[in-house]
Amino acid sequence: EHIGSRKIMASQSGANLSGAGPALGRDTLAHLAEETRHALFFKRAAETIARRPLSYEPRETVAGAEARSYMGRLDAFIARTVKGEAAYLYMSLIVELRAIWFYRLYQAVLQKAGQPIRLAGVLAEEKRHLGEMGERLTALGERTRDRLPAFTAFEEERFGVFLAAL
Repeated sequence: EHIGSRKIMASQSGANLSGAGPALGRDTLAHLAEETRHALFFKRAAETIARRPLSYEPRETVAGAEARSYMGRLDAFIARTVKGEAAYLYMSLIVELRAIWFYRLYQAVLQKAGQPIRLAGVLAEEKRHLGEMGERLTALGERTRDRLPAFTAFEEERFGVFLAAL
């Protein structure tokens, strides 16, 4: 979530954030704010479990370099195929698909371990983001059915590398 929020911020430039109008700029800022809030949620949860403050230094993250590589390579792959707002939207869509899958699994693990952390709110927001990204891509005239298979295949490959590091 932290890497994703930083990537959203870095991807935005110019007078209008991701789009030709103020509504699209608001949508992107709202997405950034929610992803940043998710990062804070998970940082607090990790610190609760660790019973101490944590940093993002390599010794305190799990597969941090691989996570950055996963996001960076996926972003670069998508950016080679599509440009502008569509690149941001496809990247977000692909990452939201993985997040929903992973957070459902993570919730089950937390419950099994007796941890009181609940991901229902984060999952609901990720599902809403997924729908929003799809709607915005459709509004741009993107042929998601044509592009998504290549993007998801590449994501699965890169996620496999990340998962192996975990």
